[in-house]
Amino acid sequence: KKEERGKVRHDNTRGEVVFKDTPSHEIVQSMKKGLKKSLEAISRTQNRPLEPKRDFTYKAKIIERNEFTFTSYSPLCYRHIREFLDTPPEPFIAELCTNEWKVSKAAKSSSLLYFAGPHYVIKTMNKEESQFLRNIIHLYYHHIKFNPHTLLPRYYGHYSVVLQSTGDKISFVIMNNVFDTGGRKLSLRYDLKGSKVGRMAEPGEQPLKDLDLKSPILVGESRKNILLGQIYRDTDFLSHCQIMDYSFLLGVVKTDGEDVQRNVSRYIDERCIQADEGGMLSQSGDEIYYSGIIDILQEYTIRKKAETFIRSVRYKREEISAVPPGLYKRRFNEFLESKIR
Repeated sequence: KKEERGKVRHDNTRGEVVFKDTPSHEIVQSMKKGLKKSLEAISRTQNRPLEPKRDFTYKAKIIERNEFTFTSYSPLCYRHIREFLDTPPEPFIAELCTNEWKVSKAAKSSSLLYFAGPHYVIKTMNKEESQFLRNIIHLYYHHIKFNPHTLLPRYYGHYSVVLQSTGDKISFVIMNNVFDTGGRKLSLRYDLKGSKVGRMAEPGEQPLKDLDLKSPILVGESRKNILLGQIYRDTDFLSHCQIMDYSFLLGVVKTDGEDVQRNVSRYIDERCIQADEGGMLSQSGDEIYYSGIIDILQEYTIRKKAETFIRSVRYKREEISAVPPGLYKRRFNEFLESKIR
């Protein structure tokens, strides 16, 4: 079996993306086939409470002879998570397994992103990210259970597929699309970390970064407190798991006088984060904000600690991205406190 090398390139002769040694369309075909069988199998299984010692570590395998071996990690656990997030199995399976997947390379990453319809994103993972998610799934499960309106990625499933033709192993997660705007065009996109070094976008670069955000996020006092409260709970979880280097992804849609249904008075709780056409309407009604905390599988490893040391020689420690989880959380929260009003 080949190690996960995470190489993404564009094959000009074929006119498509190649991940590791395998053309993207071959990967997608195996992923969709394995997903359909796996999701249908767990939906037919009688539901029951989790057995922590078994269900958080359980792996269900599907072997398609001469094609692939497909693994579903903690399948009952993710079935419960989908229920916490009010995701019925039939439309979930239909959107993932019948729609065409559109491929994109993740910014500054070796991952591939596949968009399966408007609601879901399939993201490939490296070996370290996949193992780390398996290590913290019990903590993530309980956080989602008690925070169904979390801003963290909503992981609906965690899988891997080993292709018989090449031996390549591709690990991936299914998660929510933060920018599920109902077809509305984003006018601005930001990736915000709360740091300063290297946090201004180059001309034409997308998304924009911390130093490019000049205007405040205007949602009003009551919804500001609700939004920040959820951010605090989510970053407490990330800090507890020794996670850093995550981002606050923000998309802005201009309403241009469109009559957007306001749910300000209707939802004065965590539901208001996605109550207005899937986002949060600005106080003026001129903009809709779509937001989420992304890239949450970076543990503060020895490599990251070395990066902290090296970069802090040249820059102030408070301004660099790679800092310990506690400091990262505090700086991240303080930055968002200064921007959300």
